Amino acid sequence: MKTLKTYAYLPEALLDKSRLDDAGMDAFVSGENTGTIGYGGMFNEISLQVADEDFEKAREVLQARPQPLTDDADTGNGSAPAVTEPEVPHPAAWKFFLGGGAVMILFVALLSLFTVVVGGNVELDIGGLLFLFFCGGLFGLVARVFYVRGLERGRQWADERG
Repeated sequence: MKTLKTYAYLPEALLDKSRLDDAGMDAFVSGENTGTIGYGGMFNEISLQVADEDFEKAREVLQARPQPLTDDADTGNGSAPAVTEPEVPHPAAWKFFLGGGAVMILFVALLSLFTVVVGGNVELDIGGLLFLFFCGGLFGLVARVFYVRGLERGRQWADERG
């Protein structure tokens, strides 16, 4: 037996094992119970092993992009309908602006409460609170930019992995 690939997470190893099983090769997941011992998944040593004679063919199977799942129902033209992923909309900008403003006001309120508890004095007017809300809203919009970038990078990563 040769180690084909090592994994940090058991579900990935089991998914690849099922791909090899579908291709007619026997595969073995070694170390699948190490995540339940001691520190959980921190020190996993999960590996996918195949017979020596199947090693090259198994590498080719795992490097090939898996085919999307299709429904077996007949559509009239002899092919099954294609499976498409639903489009996940980007969250609205105003939600991030309001959320950032609310978090900023809450932060200042907690800081003010702490100042009063330790014996200090706090003076706030409506103009100052609106300014803080606006600044927090801008921080929320900046956070939205990074959030949307993360969504797009996650989709690219998923497309590359198949």
